Amino acid sequence: MTGGNSSFGSVNIGNGGQEAEGTATGNISVTVADGLTMVSGARAADFVQIGNGAADGSFNGTVSGNIAINVGGSTSLSPSENGISWLGNVARDGEAGDLTIITGTLDGPSDLLNAMFVADLGAGDGSGGNVTVGLTADSDTFVAGGVDYTSSNTLSILSVGAITFLGSIENAGSGAINVVAGWDGTTLDPAQFTSAGVFGNNGGSIVIGGDQAFGNVAVGSAGGTTTLAASDVSLLASNGYAQVGYHGTGSGNIAITATGDIVLTGGGGSETYAQIGHGGAETNEQSQGYSLSGDITLSAVNVILAAGTGSASYAQIGHGGFKSGSNLAGKSTIGGDISVTATGAVLLTGNGDDAYAQIGNGGDQVNLNAAAGSSGSITGNITVVAGDEGGVTLAAGSGANAYAQIGNGGYDINGSNGSSVDSFTIGGNISVSDLILTGSDLGANSFAQVGNGDASNTGFANVSGDITIAANGTITVTSGKAQNAQALIGNAIGTGTVTGTVTGYQTTGPIDPQDPVVNGVVATTIADNNPSNLIVITGNQEPVLIEEEPAAPVLVAQADTGAPAPLADLAGENVEGTTPSDTLTLSVANSLSKSRPSVSRVLLGGALREFPNTTNRSPHGVPSADQEFSSWGNEALWQ
Repeated sequence: MTGGNSSFGSVNIGNGGQEAEGTATGNISVTVADGLTMVSGARAADFVQIGNGAADGSFNGTVSGNIAINVGGSTSLSPSENGISWLGNVARDGEAGDLTIITGTLDGPSDLLNAMFVADLGAGDGSGGNVTVGLTADSDTFVAGGVDYTSSNTLSILSVGAITFLGSIENAGSGAINVVAGWDGTTLDPAQFTSAGVFGNNGGSIVIGGDQAFGNVAVGSAGGTTTLAASDVSLLASNGYAQVGYHGTGSGNIAITATGDIVLTGGGGSETYAQIGHGGAETNEQSQGYSLSGDITLSAVNVILAAGTGSASYAQIGHGGFKSGSNLAGKSTIGGDISVTATGAVLLTGNGDDAYAQIGNGGDQVNLNAAAGSSGSITGNITVVAGDEGGVTLAAGSGANAYAQIGNGGYDINGSNGSSVDSFTIGGNISVSDLILTGSDLGANSFAQVGNGDASNTGFANVSGDITIAANGTITVTSGKAQNAQALIGNAIGTGTVTGTVTGYQTTGPIDPQDPVVNGVVATTIADNNPSNLIVITGNQEPVLIEEEPAAPVLVAQADTGAPAPLADLAGENVEGTTPSDTLTLSVANSLSKSRPSVSRVLLGGALREFPNTTNRSPHGVPSADQEFSSWGNEALWQ
């Protein structure tokens, strides 16, 4: 398709047309056996378009109709400097209709792709429609992102290969976001995206962030459901934060399903955190009131939360985040149920200062310095289930406030508060399977806790919630030597009341050694301080990592530099000695070292180029003809 240079040089597959008026409607279906190239003329009037109306906006009226495009090969949008190549309906008074494009690869300038898909999704006022982009080439897709929009419609990004987000895609509206890697190439019903066989094929993984990320990366909808499905899902906060959820105030549910592992890894810089949940570090500061909600559901083989070495480089599954809501001057509400199911192991490891690991709503110093008259609640039921041989391990870090917790709350929660303690509540029931908890020997306030509130006893709230421990294997509780670094199964707080029951674990009184399902078998207390809060209950199993299949020998055709993988490096520098969490971390690192020869491309926010399997090239900016520099911004094409 090529636009001409006459006064009306447009090429349009659809109803309506340039300078027409009235109402144009009708569904459009285009099938191309090989590739599709759309080249515009030199002016905006010389556009090429598949859709109703006119791409230059000259159709005076409204248009509607669904558009379905199926291309056997690659699709290339090649506008001139002022011309337009467009997929979708366009009219002055509004357009409606879904856009579905299935193609091997999709190539086009970043600003065009961003503008086109955002316009097709509509502005949340009933315009636009659902947008589905399905990529059928078995190659890796890099999403440059930089897309921030507001819509009630659904965006679905599907790839037969892997998907890596180098920039953010966030919907401030109520529309859902679906991301499927290892897609089966045919399923288009969002209700089936997490069905067996639809996702996770070909080793197709999803990465949020990573070493090539442009900075902070967030993928999520504020009001709609965010769904990710892949073989493995990794949040890697290498160059900024990595977040699944809306960075700010959000209420949409979040669901992540992996046939392999879900891994959250904090970085080495300040506030390079990894989080599944709405909010984020220092969001909603000085707010007159804010709300974070929505259920979070995760399913995988292993679920790993590894905080980073940087300050506040935390790893969290839950809404909130480091100092979220600080200097509150109104009412805050943080809630939503959290369910984490692993057939293997669940591991939480703290690290540097304020680099905590938590499954629960809240976070380190949430609502700090709340003003007089303010109030808040942090609630939600939490269920963490691991495989019988994997278990759940919590290990606090060596930095200050580097706690590990399953529960709502966090270190110094609602601290330095100017209101009555009765104005702040923390609650929710907690259910956890086999456990190892280890406090820190070096970091003050680096506790390990299964329960709501704050085991360092510095927080501010009335705390409640029942705790159930399924002690079918091993429960080990070891307090650290550092100040306020106890290991605790139970609710706790510094200022306020504490209520709730604990079932399946008991810190005082006789324990029945004949009832291992409820209480386990008593071994010995190995704590160095606070002995009244500690007990060790052991069975006959040690935590191990569950593999989906036996590991095969790997031949590496390159020199071995001896450099550890990122997670192995994280564990290898542990100054507190070798712990069960170190072994588990190294096992996870090894399981994530699998590689697959692939080619690469970029979707949204950058031109998409396919790389041959035989090269080792990585995406890089290519300057425009009149520039002497390359750029990671939208003005550069990608190769």
